[in-house]
Amino acid sequence: MLVIDVPAPSRTEDRYEFRCRIRMRRTPVQRLLRRRPPRQRLRRHSVPGTVRFGFTTTGPAIDHHPIWDSFYPLFYLTRNGGPLFDTGHREATIRFEYPVSATVRDFFVHRAREMGTELSVTAATTHATFDDRGSDRHVLAFGGGKDSRMLLGALRELGLDPLIVTTGAENVPDLPEELWEGDEITRQITWAGEQLGKLNLLPAPWPIQDLLSERDLKHVMRLFGIGGLSYGNLSARRDEHTFWMSASGVDKSKLYEVGRDILLVKDYVPERNAMILSVSPKVQPRRVSVDAIEHFMIYREHPDVGAIVHIHAWMDDINSTEINYPCGTRELAVAVSDLVRDSPDPSRAVVGLKNHGLTITGRSLPDIFERIDGRILAQVPMS
Repeated sequence: MLVIDVPAPSRTEDRYEFRCRIRMRRTPVQRLLRRRPPRQRLRRHSVPGTVRFGFTTTGPAIDHHPIWDSFYPLFYLTRNGGPLFDTGHREATIRFEYPVSATVRDFFVHRAREMGTELSVTAATTHATFDDRGSDRHVLAFGGGKDSRMLLGALRELGLDPLIVTTGAENVPDLPEELWEGDEITRQITWAGEQLGKLNLLPAPWPIQDLLSERDLKHVMRLFGIGGLSYGNLSARRDEHTFWMSASGVDKSKLYEVGRDILLVKDYVPERNAMILSVSPKVQPRRVSVDAIEHFMIYREHPDVGAIVHIHAWMDDINSTEINYPCGTRELAVAVSDLVRDSPDPSRAVVGLKNHGLTITGRSLPDIFERIDGRILAQVPMS
């Protein structure tokens, strides 16, 4: 049986972090038969017996709320990709060294049972909710990526619906008319998206659109903030200061319309945490990919980088980030940028994003696809 001990989190104005201890405990039957528990699985998800997670902020100070001390560790530990996911353990105990919300505890115990794991949570109980503060304090910083959508969806299932603060974009209708139909670079992006489709790197995790009615599909997409059923993103440099990038929530194998499916990014304003887009006055643009800040940092620091591809897959013998930061956050962008900088050739780097996927730089999009040909592993390792 898997046992996870959760000490109180570390809290500062700009950091919220958990360090949990994970170990195996033999069941009475195992002790009777003197069987050793399956340690190989544990090492895959916990080396050396701890798991570290949380987040930092470079913006306003974190307003710590007691409900998060209950919700966040249970969400992370039981999520797809967390220590309980695909470990082969059908029994687990999470032991808190501080009180947790009974409502939140029961919610995640039920979810674990639905996924085939008998989970018990040992802790004193508290009745903390979002309702013990004014509604102006119910704020969730929302990156818009997969992790953010899962987090928001779980909150809404619990009946909690905080206000959303998102990494935004400001659309400036100044795209030159000669670019309204795109250029050679946007045509390369269209081609690259088609290649990702041929490599089977873009499908949704399951054919949800084939399993749900139209009404139910719209409800699920609204509940979890899903804008489209496609993975990854890609971009290519246009000049010293701007780059074209795929939009969020579109089928990356069908990037046809410039200004809607492919967007021109020209700047980032950290004070407003906003990407600045140059758009056509005749097209309603979609939201740019949440990873635009990561691409922006890489292009600005490395003039030899001509293209970037992000996919939910893996390659052997690569360096990766140490913390599984949420998609679209500045923390993830900085961590990836640091690894690109430290690579032997930043213009041709392959960086792993822990429990997530790959960011690959290249001189051009064809250069990237030539280098990854035959090396892609569909399964992202979890740790």
